[in-house]
Amino acid sequence: MIQSKALAGDAQAMFDLVNYYIDEQQPHFDADKAMGWLIRASEAGHPQAMTTLGMMYHSGRVFAQDMDKAVGLYEKAALAGNPDAMLFLGNCYKLGQGVPMDLKIAAQWYEKSANLGNAEAMSSIGLCYAHALGVERDNVVSFQWYLKGAMAGHPLAMFNLAERYQVGKGVEKNDELSFQWSQKAALAGWVRSQFNMGYYYEHGKLTEQNYEQAAFWYQKAAANNYPGALLNLGLLYRQGKGVEKNLDKARDLIQTAATFEEPGAMYLVGDMYYEGKQVEKDYKAAVFWFEKASKVSQQDAILKLGLCYNNGQGVERDFTKALELFERAGNMGDITGMMLAARAHTKGIGTLKNPTLAMHWVSKAAMKGHPSAMRTLGIHFLKQTPVNPQAIGLITQAADKADSIAMLTMGVLYAQGKHVKQDPQKAMDYYQKAVQANNTNAMVMLAQEYLQGRFVEKNEKRAIELLQEAIDQNNHDARLLLSKCYEKGLGVPVDITKSIELITRAADAKYPKAMFFLGQYYYHGHMVEKDQVKGKELVMAAVKAGFKPPKPKQKQQTAPPSQSLTD
Repeated sequence: MIQSKALAGDAQAMFDLVNYYIDEQQPHFDADKAMGWLIRASEAGHPQAMTTLGMMYHSGRVFAQDMDKAVGLYEKAALAGNPDAMLFLGNCYKLGQGVPMDLKIAAQWYEKSANLGNAEAMSSIGLCYAHALGVERDNVVSFQWYLKGAMAGHPLAMFNLAERYQVGKGVEKNDELSFQWSQKAALAGWVRSQFNMGYYYEHGKLTEQNYEQAAFWYQKAAANNYPGALLNLGLLYRQGKGVEKNLDKARDLIQTAATFEEPGAMYLVGDMYYEGKQVEKDYKAAVFWFEKASKVSQQDAILKLGLCYNNGQGVERDFTKALELFERAGNMGDITGMMLAARAHTKGIGTLKNPTLAMHWVSKAAMKGHPSAMRTLGIHFLKQTPVNPQAIGLITQAADKADSIAMLTMGVLYAQGKHVKQDPQKAMDYYQKAVQANNTNAMVMLAQEYLQGRFVEKNEKRAIELLQEAIDQNNHDARLLLSKCYEKGLGVPVDITKSIELITRAADAKYPKAMFFLGQYYYHGHMVEKDQVKGKELVMAAVKAGFKPPKPKQKQQTAPPSQSLTD
């Protein structure tokens, strides 16, 4: 009956035969006959047949790709009122496939298809209104089309609708509806929404934090090789959150994500090789992955690649290249990159010394609240004439952020009454805080106060304890002061041998101040056998190393200035 109609030229009967012969589950399946009737139905003007044949020429899976034929068939079907053909023709104009790119014509076909009930076209025209593609931007109209598409069951429309509710574009912001539509899109198989659901549950965004649910949704998206889901699922396995901790599985997932060029995953694989974690340490492999991640502007990778060039790890050492990478990371907001760039310009590493550029990078880091940068900038401001009024505030803020050098600096300023009103109690408080933060220079300063008893009750025993603690951490100023204590019998019995041993230890370590004063001892025969040649050699070595001899102010010139308090 159908075949006789088809043979008589009935286009619908021809298309019905296509569906009859194309069913692989039936014994009458015959692909050749199905294709033959499809071509005849198309030639007879059947809209769906023309659309289907156009798709075959478009994809190149059945016939060699021929966009002219595809577009021609789409146009005929679209003019005959087929909404799918209208959608596909809109895609061709949007992408410039088989026709010149024309977003305006694309939007017109999308809207026609959407008005005939095509859910995908509803999503597409919503996108056009959202991003001004061939139409004027209209967030309200965009939202309306996304809503229609979502209600018609299109996953991408659901995804876009969730985004609109989340940011409040074209509609009042509504986190609850955003989450609901994201979940519907995820359940409909939209991979990016599955990833988003994992992210929401992992971070407690739009819903309560639930690592098990996060892992569930990441696994869904990871099964479709969504790079971000592979990475985040790997991190959950690394941390044992929502899943049993499994470092091998974590590594494998992160490495798989890296093969899909997920920026964070590429950095982490590089870091695995750099640190030798779960893989054999391999700096060359680390550089390979850091470079790949750097090409897509992964900030951590740029910084780490800079360290590789700076240290000659996996690449030939190149300080200039390292500085370029530090500055690149710094310009992206990486504080460590800023501070390393500042260091390079300060010391002239990979470039000429440039104090102005150094302070530029310090200032950027300080603006981001980096404690040592704030302290460095504050001290820089103290040296200006007139003193920058921000100086004390910056150093104080750095101290409040537990920067021990800032604490020590504020202690010195309050002790001396420089740039602040002298306040012995505040000075001691800052010294104590710096000592608690394990600053060995603060230990030396506080020890001096205990020896002198100027701002605190004299306590030679506590002074010796502080000096010994600093010496245990190789502080040479502590050795010099303890040397003076053994010379004078302050808190310890007089022991000239021990005194000389301490200053000699510091001098042997090439500490300039120790070399200078030990040289003075030898030159004048103070506590050691007089040896003016050796004395001169030590003094000259100290001066060559940058030590500036103190100006004579008392008859005793052999003791370090910092130790004159105990004379």
